[in-house]
Amino acid sequence: ADILRRVTWAWAGFKGAPVMIVVSVDPSMDREHFVEDGAIAAQHLCLAAESLGLASSWAGVHAHRSRDRSTGRAIKRIVGLPRSHRVIAVIPIGVPERTGKAIRRPLADTVHYDRFSSIAATAPEVSSSLPASATNTPIGM
Repeated sequence: ADILRRVTWAWAGFKGAPVMIVVSVDPSMDREHFVEDGAIAAQHLCLAAESLGLASSWAGVHAHRSRDRSTGRAIKRIVGLPRSHRVIAVIPIGVPERTGKAIRRPLADTVHYDRFSSIAATAPEVSSSLPASATNTPIGM
């Protein structure tokens, strides 16, 4: 429980999970993107759990500075990871405590076209210089 307290404020929910997945990577495989690779893997695991009707969440563990890596080192010792690996995230998997229909915001509330504001709607010189296919392409959420 002490390690979970260091990983996330939601540690109480994590400690009741029947399955805990530790996402780790070997930085020597891609020194430039290993954190992103681990984060993507963690998110895909959460999406897979959701598709099976399971609950999940993930708490990032990776620390960029060596003095902040004590939590990752402790997790590595517990699960027996090689020294070369870095812990990126911890993911609890279990049965959801409660279920219900998610409320989705309308896309118009979160998607912006051309620019990240309504300025694009009043700046025809910007839109007119772009190909027609580009003016209706979502660029951010």
